[in-house]
Amino acid sequence: MQGFRSLLTNKKALEDIALAAIIILVGTASFGLGKLSRDKGSEVPSRFSKAPIQASVVASAKETSGSVVASRSGTTYYPNGCAGANRISSENKVIFESATEAETAGLHKSAQCK
Repeated sequence: MQGFRSLLTNKKALEDIALAAIIILVGTASFGLGKLSRDKGSEVPSRFSKAPIQASVVASAKETSGSVVASRSGTTYYPNGCAGANRISSENKVIFESATEAETAGLHKSAQCK
């Protein structure tokens, strides 16, 4: 009993106990809030979804002057003649008639090709 009374009268010991209690309470509250945010009613849809590209895959066709190309599994399209377009294998190459058609399929223009 004497040890407990000395803790209550020691200011430094009380500050340490209070700090430990605050850390434990904040940790417990954070865990509980994190668990609540992942409950069934609050499912957040995935930001990245792969929509199937609606263009024909052409293995050995030559691109027309106004076309753009993309990889079957990529999210970027490249203008005809861009170095990035040359790196796509012919099995994975998808050819679009225009940039608008590629953007409609959910692709965005490559930053490396101007």
